[in-house]
Amino acid sequence: MPIFFPGDTQAVLGANAEKCDSRSLYMDRFADPGAKKGDRDQWFDEVLRRDVAVSKPLDRFSGKSVAACYGQLRSRLIVNIAGGVMENAGLCVDRFGWPYIPGSAIKGCARRAAIQSLIDAQDANPDFVKLARLLANVALVFGWGEGEWKVELNDARKLKSDFVYAIGQDLWPQVSEAAQKHLPKTNHFAGGVSFLPAYPIDPKNVKNLPIPLPERFSALEMDILTYHHGHYYSSSDATKVAADIEEAVPMSFPTVPMGHVFKFCLLPLSGGGAECTDQARVWLMEGLQTFGLGAKTSAGYGWFVDVTALVQGALDLEQQSAMAAQLRKSLEPDQTFLTRLSAMKEADLRGIINPYHYEEANWTQKNEQEQYTLLHFLRVTAPEVLRPDRDNPKSKIAKAISNLAKKFPA
Repeated sequence: MPIFFPGDTQAVLGANAEKCDSRSLYMDRFADPGAKKGDRDQWFDEVLRRDVAVSKPLDRFSGKSVAACYGQLRSRLIVNIAGGVMENAGLCVDRFGWPYIPGSAIKGCARRAAIQSLIDAQDANPDFVKLARLLANVALVFGWGEGEWKVELNDARKLKSDFVYAIGQDLWPQVSEAAQKHLPKTNHFAGGVSFLPAYPIDPKNVKNLPIPLPERFSALEMDILTYHHGHYYSSSDATKVAADIEEAVPMSFPTVPMGHVFKFCLLPLSGGGAECTDQARVWLMEGLQTFGLGAKTSAGYGWFVDVTALVQGALDLEQQSAMAAQLRKSLEPDQTFLTRLSAMKEADLRGIINPYHYEEANWTQKNEQEQYTLLHFLRVTAPEVLRPDRDNPKSKIAKAISNLAKKFPA
């Protein structure tokens, strides 16, 4: 497929941008929206061939105030498919080529679950005060415009306000009045929670994930959508029919493979707080699992499973391990224990050393100060003690020293 660009750019990147290694640049600048099937498929093959520009997405969103949760794709994900040109056919990628989910899409998914919670609460005939409080919480998290509090119909004779639709017109006057007593006195409010873009993470240290991980982290893969009645949907003829004689037209588009784990971050804003953020996180995970996110969710795309506990547990272990490693660097030998070791008979010394020939999980001595002191004794104080055993890599002494050295590297 020919790619049209200035001569100086062509000289750098090649006639068909074959020297362009940037996935996002290739998708943004070198697409031909009018390309037909053969050229279109070739172009997408080139997109999939290119990888991300950095080894992992930047963790832009971290800090004490950011609340994070994690969802694993249990089906392919399509984002941004509404675009009519090839570079927007299927997903969003950032400047480094990483697929991501825009914050607006995430907020919409969480808001849908929140509105459903209002509907469920109204159907269950709850306490009036609790229903009003729930409506106030939804409004505080997601914000509102002046129209949200009005009973108005659109051209299709349907309610414009999701709030009114969820509560019902009969209960609306009483519930809305009570709910607004818990809210700022303003006609417009942006919401107390910011929904940040979601990026995939590499969960290599997370065990027991419900979905197998993709073969290649950050990879994209092609999917096909087949139109069977193109003439029927494109024609303005009032007498048209969806005849089965039309030729099926397959259309390719890129997707994010199932198994990827995405990090969803929420940030409290002015007027919100930790309670708002926690509630938003609950609604978000309900929305991801109940309604899905992105395009074609009714066909099974964009469905997630909550893996927050698994990922957070692995991250906590990593953090604890890093803190423990930092503390080990500050350890000093215990001089009293060194003196004891120097005075020990060989049989007693073996009894102290041998238990460490097992894996660390099976060590009976948990005192790291004594472990470090023992290694210091064998390395520095008495480097020749038990030399025959040290020279035999299969001996318990040699294995113990090796295990201790792994835990306390020089």
